[in-house]
Parts: sequence; C-alpha cells; structure tokens
Amino acid sequence: MLRDDKVRAFYRLGRELLRELIEGDLRQQNEEVAEELEEEDWEREDLLEWCPGCQRFQDRNRHHHPAVTTMTKKERQKPKPVK
Repeated sequence: MLRDDKVRAFYRLGRELLRELIEGDLRQQNEEVAEELEEEDWEREDLLEWCPGCQRFQDRNRHHHPAVTTMTKKERQKPKPVK
C-alpha cells in the first residue's frame, strides 16, 4: 500500500511539473505574440490617415482619392470631368 502511495505521489508530481512547464511555455508564447501584434499595430498606424471625405481612416497606399487636407483650395473648387 505504501508503495502505491509513493507511485501515485510521483505521478502526481510529474503531472504538476509538466503542467507548469506547458503553462510557462504558453504564457511565453502569448507574450511574444502580443509583442509582435503590438509592433504590427504601430507599423499599421503609420500607414493610416484620416480622410474627411470618407469620414474614417484610410490606408495611404491604397486610398481611392486624395485626402481633402492635401488638396489646395483651387483643386477642391475645380469641377470634376464627366466620363
């Protein structure tokens, strides 16, 4: 009976240690991923600008029309050609 208790205690200890190792690894991976996502967010914010015409932030590289703030007063008053 005493031997069975020692074996159970040994396996219980092994499971607890394994669980701690796995949780530690997962915690570290989560922290690394969170840091990477934060860096990507900062990089992404550099590519965004407010467009008064759309009333939202737009990607500078793929925006369909120039932001009003970058147009001169003369360009804003110029009528658009009809296609």
